Amino acid sequence: MDSIYSTFSSTSKSHFSTYNINELSSGFPSSAMMKQFYYKLDKVKEDRIVNDRSILSNLLKYNNRVCFISIPFSGIFCDSVEFLHSIFTTNVSYEDKWQNVFDDYDFSQLEDWIICIQANDSPELNEIHEWRKVIINSCQYYPICLPLTDSFKYSFSSDLGACSKFPKEFNYNHVSLASGCPTPLLLEVNDFEETRNCIQQIESQNLYLTTDDECNPIIAYTTGNSDIILSVDPSFIPLEELEHQHFKHPVVINANNTASSDLKNIIPHLKAISGIVGFEVSLNIKNIPTPNPASACSLNSSTQNSQHNSVVTPKLGKTKASNWMTSLFGIKQKNVTSVTADVDLDIENMKHFFDLLFTLLSSLTRTK
Repeated sequence: MDSIYSTFSSTSKSHFSTYNINELSSGFPSSAMMKQFYYKLDKVKEDRIVNDRSILSNLLKYNNRVCFISIPFSGIFCDSVEFLHSIFTTNVSYEDKWQNVFDDYDFSQLEDWIICIQANDSPELNEIHEWRKVIINSCQYYPICLPLTDSFKYSFSSDLGACSKFPKEFNYNHVSLASGCPTPLLLEVNDFEETRNCIQQIESQNLYLTTDDECNPIIAYTTGNSDIILSVDPSFIPLEELEHQHFKHPVVINANNTASSDLKNIIPHLKAISGIVGFEVSLNIKNIPTPNPASACSLNSSTQNSQHNSVVTPKLGKTKASNWMTSLFGIKQKNVTSVTADVDLDIENMKHFFDLLFTLLSSLTRTK
């Protein structure tokens, strides 16, 4: 059996235990020391994350609808999240070439939907400290779904996520991690039989080897995690096949690989599939739209009143003397060259994003 070495800090009850201590201890003796350098949650954000986890764990119970928006992790990740919050919840106007796109959509349709931002990349080890700042700043706007791919990196982020994305290509280590992680899971369906077996393992106890605070090996086990959301990609698994499957878990439609023109072939199947609670779409832009000056002043006022203060996103990849990995272990940060992207391409990507989002939104709203 593979071993998994990690530590799980959590804002809610974890699914881990051990045979000779009450809480799972760190597999890295220095991790407690390293965490002292980390940007930490305040009580308000911590309570919000706990509440978000509860909501995502009960989608079917309360007949909620959820939209997962996948955003590549970069220096503008938090800016992208803040922009989406602004465009979805305020009347801010933007420069004309962007506003012409936004005017085609009625964002009030999203009022009853849960928006969850999916960070689809993990940070480099030397960027974890700055990465935590970005995630903490972002989660004040929307719940964040973090990748469940690397047990060491996840041990320093498990307190931040409202949800965790299970890797498409997984092994036993990932299953054990998912079985014990404190969040709901977003699990992609590759094959129906494989998915059922995977769910059964995640919901069951999983034994593995870790260490206690004094670096003594101990046998630990997970108590199982049944908070699972299934993600189905129609370009990979035909929806007519899904109609004959009966999962007890909620299902979201992954439209990341779906062209807007193909949606007409998908929508007729949605009413026939039980348990569909939402969808996944991706947004990949390099330039954030700029609000008009007068509108920006209004935005600052409204966000302050709603306690969603504007944040300055830390730019990853810069060399900083205060970087704790650099100062402690001599790990140098890589140099990143900033490239100005084609704004016209970003506008085209934004239009495709909203076309997918609102077409799926309308079809699922009718089936609610």
